[in-house]
Amino acid sequence: MLFVVKMLVSADDSMINNMDKAGWTVLHFAASNRCLEITKIFKTYDTTLEITDKAGYTPFTLKQG
Repeated sequence: MLFVVKMLVSADDSMINNMDKAGWTVLHFAASNRCLEITKIFKTYDTTLEITDKAGYTPFTLKQG
């Protein structure tokens, strides 16, 4: 799975900070599912770590929840 994530992000890293309707980015999803290795991959790209969703949560606050 990590290989696929690396391959997709390296092919098009512009999707890293895109948001869904709730304001979640791929980092929000990875952090909320406790996918540490995937969050590390996203952090090596130009990921906005402080980005908040519509409820005001950052990926970091979701990880701790």
